[in-house]
Amino acid sequence: MLSFRSLAKSLLILGMMLFLQLMVCADEVDTSAVIRVRYSEKAPTRAIAMDTAVIHFELKSGDKDAATVDLIGAVHVADAEYYKKLNQLFTEYDVVLFELVAEEGTRIDPKTAARSEENPGLIAGVQNGFADLLKLEHQLHHIDYTPRNMIHADMPPDVFLNRMVTEGEMANIFTRAMMQSLKQSTQSDKTVGRMFGSLLATRDKSLGLKRVFATEICQQIEDQLWIFEGDEGSTLIRERNEYALAKLREVIDRGEKKIAIFYGAAHLYDFCEQLEKSFHMKPVKVTWIKAWDMGENSEVQTIP
Repeated sequence: MLSFRSLAKSLLILGMMLFLQLMVCADEVDTSAVIRVRYSEKAPTRAIAMDTAVIHFELKSGDKDAATVDLIGAVHVADAEYYKKLNQLFTEYDVVLFELVAEEGTRIDPKTAARSEENPGLIAGVQNGFADLLKLEHQLHHIDYTPRNMIHADMPPDVFLNRMVTEGEMANIFTRAMMQSLKQSTQSDKTVGRMFGSLLATRDKSLGLKRVFATEICQQIEDQLWIFEGDEGSTLIRERNEYALAKLREVIDRGEKKIAIFYGAAHLYDFCEQLEKSFHMKPVKVTWIKAWDMGENSEVQTIP
């Protein structure tokens, strides 16, 4: 039979363990969302903004003199104000590693990019059309890649095209997209219904479409990632991330301290995993930047 002293000691140890567990849980940073939609307090079903995440990483060891890495998620069509804030944010870093399938060392002046897209390629053409439909702006027309701290960190186009076309990855992506479409045929019908409902409910048709698209992007991001990545990973995300992480290793080794990786938001899940596994880092904070205003600016409200 346990003595009172033994029982008290056991309860004390148990209490300390629970306290420590609570401390550990409190320190955990949720990186499960890289894009979020916020809703009106006045009308809780009405989307008013879509934000992208900035995830701040430090060494697990707690060494405050070591390099830090911020993962800055991007959407490629957004409000001009969003890109203005990103340009301002980039000035705070020693190095910003950026995404762009282009030759090593490429730097893009947004003014030149806007003038040179009279005959855009397929992907740029689709993005431009999407931007026009939603009354948004294209990333390449606003992000300034010319400052010295901006460093290209992506796959060269010949390697990318070889993987996607010659080795058949594009066909695999198309096949997975068809499979997902058949699997979610009922959900697709609901999406079309919401789209028409939004068009009828709002005078600003682009605003109605933005609300539908933003909600779908956030609700189905896992399915979208599976279409791109499959079960084994792909060039589109994982292999390109490897190029960026190799460049990250280079700039850390040469002594850079405050580093950002600026990539499409869908890339951030794999980046988070690799920073924890290969760079022995942990997420310490998540902040948000508004990419699409969908009526928030016209509302007076407080959102946590």
